Amino acid sequence: MQYWGANVGVAILVAFVAMITVLMGGLMLLKRIDHAWILVRRAAGIDQRQGALGRVFAVTACVCAAAFAFWFIVINGPGSSSFSGQGG
Repeated sequence: MQYWGANVGVAILVAFVAMITVLMGGLMLLKRIDHAWILVRRAAGIDQRQGALGRVFAVTACVCAAAFAFWFIVINGPGSSSFSGQGG
């Protein structure tokens, strides 16, 4: 978008709208698959009241939070309040 219009603001807006559209579309698709999974399990005689989408989201959030904490604390480091890091 920036290449065609030479406007950074419009390019960022289009990228943001596209990202939200793809995320919401994917979430809608996953919700339908989750609902179909519940119906198939009920048809098989299993008492299925909730889908797996909530559990998958929770596990993914925990794994990502742990990975971010590891990156922030071990790899990147939050920095020191005693030194500015500019040497000298």
